[in-house]
Amino acid sequence: MEAGAQITPCHFSLVFLLNMELMRVIDGLKKGDEQFLKTFYYEHREAFLQYAQKFPLDEHDKVEVYQDAILALQAHAIKGNLDQLKSTIKTYLFSIAKFKIYDKLKKSKAVKLEAFKAEYQDQFVYEEAWLDDSVISLRQKLMQSAFLKLGNKCQELLTLYYYRGLSIKEICESMSYNNSNVVKAKKSQCLKKIKELIKS
Repeated sequence: MEAGAQITPCHFSLVFLLNMELMRVIDGLKKGDEQFLKTFYYEHREAFLQYAQKFPLDEHDKVEVYQDAILALQAHAIKGNLDQLKSTIKTYLFSIAKFKIYDKLKKSKAVKLEAFKAEYQDQFVYEEAWLDDSVISLRQKLMQSAFLKLGNKCQELLTLYYYRGLSIKEICESMSYNNSNVVKAKKSQCLKKIKELIKS
């Protein structure tokens, strides 16, 4: 384990959830499922429109930029550019969008380039307020390595729970366990194993 990379139980659960969710989103983008894309589009739309209020764009332009960013994000996923993503998907999406805003404002006759640089360029650094991407990147790397060392049953159970979002009851039926308590105990054992692998 790399020096200084301490994983608390809270961070452990958060990182694992984020890692599995990222895999789910990238897979959905690659497949291009219409319902998934619609859900993903609206999931981040309001946050982006609020973020874009900082810039002199009308509502139509803001929506257009967001739509273009979603299409670009999907293209990146299909090309495999997101397979080793070192940030959250939201940060990556907003990074695409912010440069599209930059291009749109540069072409705008209403905004002089020098004035734009002075007033807006410093605002083009979007970061999650509650999460540091460099820390997540390191923890994701540790989680991925530990996950691949688990037995098949643990990998399947954790994938069903965190990646596919199945309930304990659904996993019980899918994996033919005797009851929900067995599934809960097995899940705890698998997570404990990952923690041990990270510490080793």
